[in-house]
Amino acid sequence: MVSLQHITLEFGARSLLHNINWHIGKGERIGLVGRNGAGKSTLLKLIAGELSPQEGFVNRQRELRIGFFHQELLSFQTEAPIRDVAMSAFDEINRCWQRLQELSQQMASNQQESLMQEYGELLHQFETANVYQLKARTEEVLEGLGFQTSDLDRPFHTFSGGWRMRVLLARLLLQQPDLLLLDEPTNHLDLPSMQWLENYLQQIPGTCIIASHDRHFLDRLVEKIVEIDQQQLFIYTGNYSAYIAQKQARQEHQQRTYENQQAFIQHQQAFIERFRAKATKAAQVQSAIRKLEKLERIDPVEATTNTPRFQFRMQREPGRLIMSGHHISKSYNENTVLKDVSFEIMRGDKIGLIGANGRGKSTLLRILAGQESFEGKLHTGHHVVMAYYAQHHTEQLNPANTILQEVEQHAPSYTTQEIRNVLGQFLFSGDDILKPIQVLSGGEKARVALAKLFLTQANFLLLDEPTNHLDIPSIDALKQALSNFPGSYIVVSHDRYFLEGMIQRIWYIENAQLCEWQGDLISWVQQKAFATASSSSTYTSRQINQPAAEERARRKAYQQQKRQFEKIEKQLDTLQAEIRNVELRLADPVLYANKQEFLKIEQLYRNLQSQYQDLQTRYEEAFERLMEMEKEL
Repeated sequence: MVSLQHITLEFGARSLLHNINWHIGKGERIGLVGRNGAGKSTLLKLIAGELSPQEGFVNRQRELRIGFFHQELLSFQTEAPIRDVAMSAFDEINRCWQRLQELSQQMASNQQESLMQEYGELLHQFETANVYQLKARTEEVLEGLGFQTSDLDRPFHTFSGGWRMRVLLARLLLQQPDLLLLDEPTNHLDLPSMQWLENYLQQIPGTCIIASHDRHFLDRLVEKIVEIDQQQLFIYTGNYSAYIAQKQARQEHQQRTYENQQAFIQHQQAFIERFRAKATKAAQVQSAIRKLEKLERIDPVEATTNTPRFQFRMQREPGRLIMSGHHISKSYNENTVLKDVSFEIMRGDKIGLIGANGRGKSTLLRILAGQESFEGKLHTGHHVVMAYYAQHHTEQLNPANTILQEVEQHAPSYTTQEIRNVLGQFLFSGDDILKPIQVLSGGEKARVALAKLFLTQANFLLLDEPTNHLDIPSIDALKQALSNFPGSYIVVSHDRYFLEGMIQRIWYIENAQLCEWQGDLISWVQQKAFATASSSSTYTSRQINQPAAEERARRKAYQQQKRQFEKIEKQLDTLQAEIRNVELRLADPVLYANKQEFLKIEQLYRNLQSQYQDLQTRYEEAFERLMEMEKEL
């Protein structure tokens, strides 16, 4: 599909890719990995045709349809409803329909063969696209990515940046390109939406290249890993976990080969030095010299020096109770985020606050951190030293400060040398610490914020999406530091690998109530407890301060089933109307004068009837399930 030949790409004096070759085949599922700044986004732009290399060629298959999802799409603005934005993926089909209408009017008075042939070709294209289900498909994708049915008519510009990115992702998925390029597609997704996207991408037939820092996402989706390292591409068969094992084996083999070659070189050099002056050994010496000159040198495995290595330290041991909340409520105008919530956090608690976006997770953390007004009472325990890492940490950094100034202002009790030592642990050394905040990448800003958090020596951490913008080695370092942390923390994250093995309690917010999931993270993701919890689940979910959780869960599941039933009902009505229109066309005697046109309309009628029967079966099943659920209420 796409072939990269002898590609070299540079930015200023910095070389990102040097003389690389890569062939992308049909149907491949590829994970693109590498450290922050290695060139992943740049390589995707090169494949998409948005960049040209300084050297080499990019050859693309003719008429190849490429879809590229990246963070720069945020500049897109419109006042159209999000359903219309997503349905703009079908602009070609819409144009096809308009042309069919034009041709139909022309053929009423002109029976030219060319018009009839064009009409037939366009009608086949229209029917193949299964246009009758486009609206339903659009709604399914938008709702799968987390939108409520009531959101679909809201203007695009009224949503936050993260939600706008979801709409644009939906539009791209609906286009069904031959080659799908996804640059950090999970950045703005919560756990349920990520799971939906995984299932969706597993079913699409095209080629897909995914640049992501989410290990689980890559493990479930890709069959090949392409790593950018030292301006080169290294290709591994299998998912991310297989790549880790293969890379370690490759590096071990490379190091052994390097060491063996070094031993050979030393032996040859010793021979040359020893016998250089002896005429009887001149031929052997010259032979050894030529061998060394022709020898293709093997590089040693580079030591991993650009991975943060740190360990959180506590200033003091806190009392048994870290924090308690009593009858906490929070509303934004008419939107109630938390209602009469009570809880206790004890010393040593490692809590994961997870779930769908927009439920109030960040709001709760800001309340605990004292940065949000609320109703109710909050009590902090004895000797608790709290530190808060905000989701949008870049807003808390002064862009005019250098890295050193930013950290010095945050930790005035530390000497400059002590701060330099800490910054070194976060990969800022030498003159790097004099860089202004405003020129840093997202990953670098995240490491500055983590360094500030580290210097607090807090015993209670509030972490809101701490892995955003971090590459996989930095995520690993943070996970290791938190796993060894003796204090308490609450972490909001959608990164399953990061959370696994690091949290002991799972909280989530549903209907303005704080709930606790009685099970592990994997079971929560699989069951989608916040939406589908029922009394038949293997694991149970309970509200922390309200005993009627099972009743509310059943009612929520019932409402979800009811919405699904009503959705199918509307689809049936739409399909019936389409069938009636086709029946009117079949009743028109003029149609039978054109055998080809009649056969096409007849085939369309059979297809619609088949769709109607399938939908009718789903309707009856949904109705029966709804009746069963009503009996349980």
